[in-house]
Amino acid sequence: TASNLLDDFEEGTWTPQVYSNTVQIGTSGVSGYYTKIGNTVHVNGGVNRDDTASLSGSLFIKNLPFASANTSRNYSMTGGFWFDKASAADVVAFAWVDQNVSQILPKSIADFNDTITYITANHLEHGRPLYFSATYKTT
Repeated sequence: TASNLLDDFEEGTWTPQVYSNTVQIGTSGVSGYYTKIGNTVHVNGGVNRDDTASLSGSLFIKNLPFASANTSRNYSMTGGFWFDKASAADVVAFAWVDQNVSQILPKSIADFNDTITYITANHLEHGRPLYFSATYKTT
């Protein structure tokens, strides 16, 4: 029946932008892909950090291909981040998409005794890759 038809499918590329709060971080090797089915969007991609500035603000991936839905309780904690580090152990985090935004924030994965926090920009080291994915709702 008509209610069971797939009538809204789209896939393409997008350009992730990496920020430390409001400061854009230099990157190279940038790639971003998305699939949108109805109001559900799945994004994935990767970047390499291309600067050596010391940045302690929260890390953001901005410029999502679609803004998240502006409805209460529309939060996404799916997908993840992998910071491939050279100087220390790799960092893995959840992907957090709030309501009515075009950005993803990585949240740390902690055990039951630790506080879960936002990942800072310095977790992404110069010349090292970051890989990510997230699924969220749009309008």
